[in-house]
Amino acid sequence: MKLDDAGFQPALARLLSDPRRVEEFLDDTQAYGAAHSLEPPVLAALRAIDFSRLRKASSLLRADRQYAARRHYQVTFALMSLPQVSAEVLAHPLAQPVYAAEDPDVLSAAINQFAAAIPSQGPLWQIGDMIRFESMWYRLTTSTHRALGLDRLGSDGYPALAPNVAVEEFGCRVGELYREFRAGAQPPHTTPDTTSYLAQASSDRGMRLIEIPSKGREVLALCDGTRSTDEITRLTGTDAADVIEQARREGFIQ
Repeated sequence: MKLDDAGFQPALARLLSDPRRVEEFLDDTQAYGAAHSLEPPVLAALRAIDFSRLRKASSLLRADRQYAARRHYQVTFALMSLPQVSAEVLAHPLAQPVYAAEDPDVLSAAINQFAAAIPSQGPLWQIGDMIRFESMWYRLTTSTHRALGLDRLGSDGYPALAPNVAVEEFGCRVGELYREFRAGAQPPHTTPDTTSYLAQASSDRGMRLIEIPSKGREVLALCDGTRSTDEITRLTGTDAADVIEQARREGFIQ
């Protein structure tokens, strides 16, 4: 069979996509062929391959996919590998899908499910905050619009954060933790300290991060294009107009 014959290339690509499939094929070629509807000539051609090289190629491809998916969560994975927490992370049942994920969206879903299960106190609390921080970054740099209030975006009466802006509260100064870790601190030194941030993603995937008071966070969190400034003032019990106008001047509200 020629390498470009119909059936062979798709079958080879399927094997390369996951090292586990290589082992399944070697363990029982006929069963694998039946499960994937492969013709005998295709099975014979696959069997003739040097599988030591195929195993290596498959593992390298999988590692490349995982690296690409994890680029949005570099500090999170670094924190998860610290000696003082790595054993507990690996023992957590929701961590296994995180390590197995090869697609950015699949990883994002799995890692946020893991974060939701991490208690606010205990050895893993910093990891939970960092997951939420890097998830916010990933979300802002990949989203193009907001689902709510699109007909009101940019209206003076119904303020809305720009599509590349988010306001979030964390259990520590996660921005400092992120910068410290990226600068090489091992492990980073931080303590619980509830902090609110206004974040804005740039076109080069950078992040403008501003620490804001809790009242400012309450006001801006309600700026989704569905509420008027007066309504936000009533809901928060603060003069929302000043906060909103300053955010608009800074480019956070459109």
